[in-house]
Amino acid sequence: MRWKIAQFVFCEKSQTLNDKGTTIILEPLSVEVLAYFCRNPNVMISRDVLIAEVWNGRIVTDNAVTRVITKLRKALADKLESPQFIATFPKKGYKFVAEVTPLDEYSEALPLSSPNNLSSNRMHTEKWVQYLVVFMLAVCGLLVWLWVSSAPQPVSSGISYRIGALTRGVDREFHPAASPNGRYLAYSAFNADQIRLLLKDIESQETLEIGDQHGWSGPAAWSSDGTQLVYLNTTRDACKYYLLTLANLVVTERKLIHNCPKGSHGKIIFGRKPHTFIYAEAGSAGSPFSIFEINVSTGDVRRLPQPELVLGGNSQFDLHPTENKLLISSPNRQQWLNIYSLDLTNDELRHLFELREYTCCAIWDHTGMRVVIQGEHPAKELISFNLDGKDRAVLFQVPHSVSSPSRIPNSAHYAYVGGEVNRDIYVHSFATQTSKVIIDSAIDDWLPVISQDGKNLAFMSDRSGNEEIWIRERGQTFERKLTSYNDGRHYFDLQWSPDGKLIAGMTINEIHLTDAVNGNWRKLKIPHEELVAISWKDNQTLSFSIKKSGQWILHHYRIDNDQLTAASGDWQFARYAISSNDSLWIDHNDNAFYGESRTHLELAELRILQNKRLNLVKKGDSVFYTALDSSGSQLMQADVKAKHIVPLFKVDNPSGLSINESEIYYSLRVNGDTNIYRTERSNRGNIKSD
Repeated sequence: MRWKIAQFVFCEKSQTLNDKGTTIILEPLSVEVLAYFCRNPNVMISRDVLIAEVWNGRIVTDNAVTRVITKLRKALADKLESPQFIATFPKKGYKFVAEVTPLDEYSEALPLSSPNNLSSNRMHTEKWVQYLVVFMLAVCGLLVWLWVSSAPQPVSSGISYRIGALTRGVDREFHPAASPNGRYLAYSAFNADQIRLLLKDIESQETLEIGDQHGWSGPAAWSSDGTQLVYLNTTRDACKYYLLTLANLVVTERKLIHNCPKGSHGKIIFGRKPHTFIYAEAGSAGSPFSIFEINVSTGDVRRLPQPELVLGGNSQFDLHPTENKLLISSPNRQQWLNIYSLDLTNDELRHLFELREYTCCAIWDHTGMRVVIQGEHPAKELISFNLDGKDRAVLFQVPHSVSSPSRIPNSAHYAYVGGEVNRDIYVHSFATQTSKVIIDSAIDDWLPVISQDGKNLAFMSDRSGNEEIWIRERGQTFERKLTSYNDGRHYFDLQWSPDGKLIAGMTINEIHLTDAVNGNWRKLKIPHEELVAISWKDNQTLSFSIKKSGQWILHHYRIDNDQLTAASGDWQFARYAISSNDSLWIDHNDNAFYGESRTHLELAELRILQNKRLNLVKKGDSVFYTALDSSGSQLMQADVKAKHIVPLFKVDNPSGLSINESEIYYSLRVNGDTNIYRTERSNRGNIKSD
């Protein structure tokens, strides 16, 4: 349908807004909201009605509607103070006040006919359409019957759920832990430079902070009687596990039970035996995690039997609801998630199954006979398997993200973290020392990388419903979708080839080459192993690092003959540049060097890798890297000659950045609220929301 809205022509089909030759491409949700406004002009529309009609009652965060309205106002050049299109009425809703006229988009294509001929043609057409519909339904019914009778069926849990929000704060809330009686919820909340540990009375809605006032607190876990909580607290200089004794919402005692290494994080839970706790810790920042058991009455600590340490090691585990067993989620050398059961009574470690999906954090179900895990990235469902990895069942699906599931004790319910992330892409000019947003959709956009000639910006976006590569050409105000993967892959890094013809994308254990013009792609012929730090050495050679015998080894891959070789020299990682003086190498002692002469680069407390990418870029006399401080992740600039370092601006830590001679491209989280939700069994129907 097409609409005339003041000076604009709005086309639902092409998802465009045209103003005197200038075309604005709208996002899908913006199209749906604007179309609903056009069909209901000058009518007071409450937020609840808008959610019911446009989002079809799906669960959305409180500011999801506001974000779409803001985007529409920007597209229409409307002002909140003096609206010509969308008027806001506090506590009531919205009213579309512009003059709206429907346009018949097919009128110009109709032949000239008399009313009688037109009526007769319509009658014949309607009959023909009816016959065609009946025939197609019959064919579709036959095909569906044949498919159902012959194909293996996806399994549904057969249970309907209702979804309710346990938290609705302004912070990012995560790490849910429900008390054994289900009345209290312990959780973490991130805001500014700290993560607070909070305790909420679900009945009275009273919430108190119970963690340390400094640093990052959580996750937490309850004792079986609900009188104690154990939790992690970390600061820049310390890592500690604490035990709290509670009387309702009052902390009566706080006791330090273990000092973990500086730079470690992890989690801790109560063991089945008295005075025992099970926890994970890393030997140092960036090293893999191991699982330990401590008896606080004797001080005895032992490392538990566990899978081989790969990637981040073993930090995800869950205690069986009734037995003395752990469920451990651990990646193997091929980077696939493997699920293990550890019997803590006899120290028997048993491999249950391998899951070839990009997912995380399995837990036991309430019976202890099945495994529950979030769906494959981007996860919007909770699924379960039997202990052989078969009998896959979808417990529920929701329109927002699903992560960190946990059981609510003494029930059939689960708690999980749900929300939406929205990152925008910015460019910072060296000449003006200013930043501006260049891609600001209401959907998540991240991982920007500029081509060597500066003409094309590639980035990842899920605006089409899947993570795909999009391209913005310099001088344009719109983007085009390059790829149509539609397979749930997740890229940790993108890199343009020097000639701008190919884009290399790195997943957890694969590297793909995508044609920058037509989006066709192929997978490199490399083993499924842990990969990091991709970089183009030249148009025919891609470099990346593979972990061999616990060490990172730099490799080169010739894309013309698919030949993979280890690079000469004792190097872990490399970042090649057009100018040889800007190329970087990292040795096995984490020392950085640059240029053909391999000049040593002195940088204190540099984290070499971040999210599988080399956290170091050199341009001229400056080296750029990200560092975490009290205000979040900052982009730092170090002068290699003057040897001084200055912070530039805040960046989104896991999203990547791209730098050329004149500009820095980066993404920044503008919205990332997450709340904690609870599933409840419903008597009938599908997923419902409060």
